[in-house]
Amino acid sequence: MSEGIPKRSTLLDVSAYHAQMKTIPPIAADAVVTGLRLPGETLRAVLDPIRPTMLIFVRHFGCIFCKEMVRDARAASVAQRDIYPAVRVVCMASPTEAEPFFARLWPDVPVICDPDKVLYDAFQLKHGSFGQMFGPRVWACGFRATAKGNGPGFHRVVGDPWTLPGLFVVDPKGNILFTHEFKHAGNHPDWLALPSLIGAKAASHLSITQATGDSVRANPGGI
Repeated sequence: MSEGIPKRSTLLDVSAYHAQMKTIPPIAADAVVTGLRLPGETLRAVLDPIRPTMLIFVRHFGCIFCKEMVRDARAASVAQRDIYPAVRVVCMASPTEAEPFFARLWPDVPVICDPDKVLYDAFQLKHGSFGQMFGPRVWACGFRATAKGNGPGFHRVVGDPWTLPGLFVVDPKGNILFTHEFKHAGNHPDWLALPSLIGAKAASHLSITQATGDSVRANPGGI
């Protein structure tokens, strides 16, 4: 847990770092993971072997935006089942703490439990500023989330409430195809548009790789 209000300096260069990430950080790929309904014992092993995998890092279980994010991702994945990435949700709770939250919101989604924030730290998910948690834009998004039925009521805070969320889409080899940079706690992507955005980014990634060979030479086996 953080102590007091984090300073904005904790966020410096994070956007640039994420923009430069080409693959899952090795320390994360080989990390042993536990959770709910996981198909493997490391992050590398829980990636879908055929299609892209979307890693959704939620904040804490008392957060209305986390509830909204899980519900919206579920709805989009059902609506676009044939083209949507596989989803793995990462949380800062133990499996025992996570079970009732996901039993209500998405009972069959695989969940990675990371109470020590090993993956959060590896992916450089930092603390947000006061404005990124409570600013005017966040309040506006709060009305949106609440109007969709995501009230604060049914779960206590489990996790670090100052940590910003994260979203990374990776291919089966661990190459990062798409990243959504959360500008504040309520800054969610357009979940239904993600397959087309991911497809465009993947095509761009492939063309750059074929033109330069840099990604192949630097990382022939992915993660």
